[in-house]
Amino acid sequence: MSIDIPHQMLTGGGLGAVNAMQDSVVLANCIYNMTQVTPQSITSVFEEYYRQRYPRLDAQSKRSQLMSFIMGGKARGHVKAFEYRPQVAWLPLIPNRGTGYVLPQEGPGPLPMLT
Repeated sequence: MSIDIPHQMLTGGGLGAVNAMQDSVVLANCIYNMTQVTPQSITSVFEEYYRQRYPRLDAQSKRSQLMSFIMGGKARGHVKAFEYRPQVAWLPLIPNRGTGYVLPQEGPGPLPMLT
């Protein structure tokens, strides 16, 4: 078993790297949306990160374990995971060009550029 810290993902599931990238994007968005730098706002950032990520990570960790035991039909198990596609909030959002459903972006959208 490989461990994607802080999420345990079995290598058979193939979700470790994806979750690491999603963690980075969601945490960066939460930090970007901070209005002030205080201990309370920093705590609030990590609470919001946890709120957005934990339910998905828990479900994907369980799915990863199950998929490690099932060899056939792996691709179908990933469809639900591919619906969640966080994007960096301060860059233009990439349109969905696929045929699958993509969940809407959480949190405020890009801020207007300062000139």
